[in-house]
Amino acid sequence: MPSLTSPDYPAFEIIANTLTDTPNGRLHKRLVEQGLATGVFGWADRNAEPGLLNAGAVLRQDGPLAEAERVLIDTVEGLKNEPITQEELQRTQVQWVKEMDRTLADPQQLCLALSEAIAAGDWRLLFALRDRMQAVTLAQVNAVAQRWLLPSNRTLGRF
Repeated sequence: MPSLTSPDYPAFEIIANTLTDTPNGRLHKRLVEQGLATGVFGWADRNAEPGLLNAGAVLRQDGPLAEAERVLIDTVEGLKNEPITQEELQRTQVQWVKEMDRTLADPQQLCLALSEAIAAGDWRLLFALRDRMQAVTLAQVNAVAQRWLLPSNRTLGRF
């Protein structure tokens, strides 16, 4: 995925949340609620350089690994055929604004967030990202999913 400074970046925050939010995320519903996993996780790297969109699942020790992998990959790469909805976009934006408000109200969290923005290139990126997250459109998010979430961009790891 692109760096934090890219105009495409906010879409990855939306995508990561749409996939991994508990209890509303697609991976939660398809893996956890179906008994294939005990939890899901994910995030979009906030780096100065291109990074990774991470999405994963914690499986039961005796769980069906192949089926869980198939569902994970099909869900992530399936965003092309099952685009993010307006409801998913708005839910993520509301959650994101609440989290930003919490960050701004907590000096320790604010310092950490500013440090991450500085590491990505400029302290002002924190506030630019806030504005871009509120302005991102459904069409932009789904166009980014179409362009970036390709089998050739995937790396699958088992830990």
